[in-house]
Amino acid sequence: MHVYKFKALDNFHQVVDILLNERIYCPTPSELNDPLEGVLGVSGPALNEGMSPDDKLEATASFWMSAEAELNQYRVCSFSRIPDNPLMWAYYGKGHSGICIELDLLEHATKIIPIQYVRDLSVINRASAHNRLSHKLKQWQHENELRLIFSPEYRQKFIKAKIISIIVGTRLPEQFYSPLFELCKIKKYNIQFMSFNTLGEATRFSINIQKNT
Repeated sequence: MHVYKFKALDNFHQVVDILLNERIYCPTPSELNDPLEGVLGVSGPALNEGMSPDDKLEATASFWMSAEAELNQYRVCSFSRIPDNPLMWAYYGKGHSGICIELDLLEHATKIIPIQYVRDLSVINRASAHNRLSHKLKQWQHENELRLIFSPEYRQKFIKAKIISIIVGTRLPEQFYSPLFELCKIKKYNIQFMSFNTLGEATRFSINIQKNT
C-alpha cells in the first residue's frame, strides 16, 4: 500500500532520520498542525449557576486539561493518498521547496484508515477519542488523508516504513541537492522531480542518481 508524506527541509535532521532509518515519527494530537484536532465538537463541563467566576474558570480549565491529557495518550501518523496536489506542496512542502516521500505501508495496511470529512463534527460519536481523530471538517478534504491511530497501549513513537522514492519540489534550495542526493544514493532510493503545468496538472520524471550526483 503506497502512501505519501510531505516534508519541509527546515529541520533537515528529521529528514535524515527518516531516510537513514526508514521510520516515521507519530506525533500526539497536540503536536499536529491543527490546534483543534480531536477537540472540536467536545462539550465543555457543566457549570452550576451558583459557582463563582473563579470556580467556573477552574472547572473549565481542569476539564480541558484533562481532555487534552486523555487525547494525548494517542499517537497519529498522517499520510496523503496522492503526491500531486499543489496545495499540499504549498502547505506541507513549504512552498514546493520540500520533498514528498513515497512509502509502502503494507505492514500496516489493515490498520490504516481514511479520514472521514464531515460538514459538522457534532454528528460523530464524540465520546470516543479514536473516532474524533478519524474525522475532520470538509475544509481539510483536499488533503486526502490516511491515518494510523495508535491507542495508549502502543508505546512506540515511530513506525517502520519502506521508502519507495523521494519526490523533489520545484523550488528545492540548492544547498539541499548534494546532501539529499547523497543520502538517496547510499540508500538506493529513486529520485523524482515534480512540476505543474498551467492547469495545475502534475508531471513527474526520474533521474539516475547512481550515475549523477
